[in-house]
Amino acid sequence: MGKPMLVSVYEVVLTIVFVLAAPIWMYRRWHHFEEMRERFGILPARATGCVDAIDASGKPLWFHAASLGELEAAASLIEGGLVPRGRPIHLTVTSTSARARATDRLAGRASVSYAPLDLPWMVRRFLDRVQPRALVILETELWPGMTWGCQERELPVFIASGRLADRNWRRSRALSWFRGLWDRFEGVAVQTETDRERFLQLGASRVRVCGNVKYRARASRPERVPRANREPALLWTIGSLRRGEERVLEVARELAGEGVQVVLAPRHLREMEHWRAVLMQQGWTVQLRSEATSLRLESDSVREWLAATSAGSPDNPHILLVDLHGELTQWYEVADIASVGGSWVPLGGHNLFEAVREGCAVSFGPYTEGVKDLAEVLVEEQIGFVAERPEDLIAWIRAERGRDREKRERAAHHATRRLAGAVERTRYYFQELRPDLFSGPEEIPEEQIY
Repeated sequence: MGKPMLVSVYEVVLTIVFVLAAPIWMYRRWHHFEEMRERFGILPARATGCVDAIDASGKPLWFHAASLGELEAAASLIEGGLVPRGRPIHLTVTSTSARARATDRLAGRASVSYAPLDLPWMVRRFLDRVQPRALVILETELWPGMTWGCQERELPVFIASGRLADRNWRRSRALSWFRGLWDRFEGVAVQTETDRERFLQLGASRVRVCGNVKYRARASRPERVPRANREPALLWTIGSLRRGEERVLEVARELAGEGVQVVLAPRHLREMEHWRAVLMQQGWTVQLRSEATSLRLESDSVREWLAATSAGSPDNPHILLVDLHGELTQWYEVADIASVGGSWVPLGGHNLFEAVREGCAVSFGPYTEGVKDLAEVLVEEQIGFVAERPEDLIAWIRAERGRDREKRERAAHHATRRLAGAVERTRYYFQELRPDLFSGPEEIPEEQIY
């Protein structure tokens, strides 16, 4: 198989960039030695959480996920049975946050490392060490060097939960120059019809709409705090808030005298001091989650917290600032309503499904290009609300205070079931293409397949 000319040009350009950035790489290697070894494709023969599963069990399936969002998508597929039980898996990530979480997230199921830099000798070194059976790329991680390295060895490459968002499409169209690579993909499972059309424009041929694999319904509802024991408070979790969206907290401040209890979980832990300063400036009494050692995310503990904080007056309202990693889903579980950030500034929106899956009504801003398909369904099912202006958000919260809780949860459950099923559809598609690599579900309802 001859190497496409553009791949050779790409490798030369990337090599020149790599050489010019040599001082940066040397600095990082000095201060982050193990990380840079992995990024250079140098995996140790034995390393806990890295390649033990490869050494013990033979050739793995290679999953590549860039950051935390793609990591969750990969975990959904792995936990959903895409890979036959007993077959080894190796997961690569790009971000340091994903690397820190991945080992625990997939403990006992996958070995983990950083992905090699997209240079030919680093990719070859990685492939020599891992010797994967195939590569499954999550979402939009289209790297020419990585893809060519696999195709050169006749390893099948798949895309799972593929997406090409509106805000990235203009830049992504440059990838069509490498259509000689993408048309050799074994299979591409995408999230929406728009994504299917865009992957076809890039040159991919075997493309099927399977949905977003991060949208997974719960098998059963979690135990929730009984509504009768929570009056008169309405618990509002504000998740993934970003800089520039401080106006949402001003709305919460205006509702302080109406029995609305607020939990704030910003998107980035590194910005906690910013949010704490904003809250204090607005007149909130701030309690940090890390300091609330007696608070457990269980019904009784939440009831006690609600009772204790309801004493806050309109002039001195209380708010809980979640400064611990990984608790957002649990705060959605105990909330009545939620708002999701990244949507009041032009970032495309963050995960709306997580809140709805836990039974919350959810509000968001007008910038939802990254979750457009989800936002449309939630509005249609009357469990999601677009709050373009502060007064819209206030009106929505007041309306939700008077809404029957059981009706809210029924609407959330219906929307969840409508959006779920992507894992099963992806399994069905990949198993249809390569039954030697993937396991297929024994039985999939027709409405989940098509």
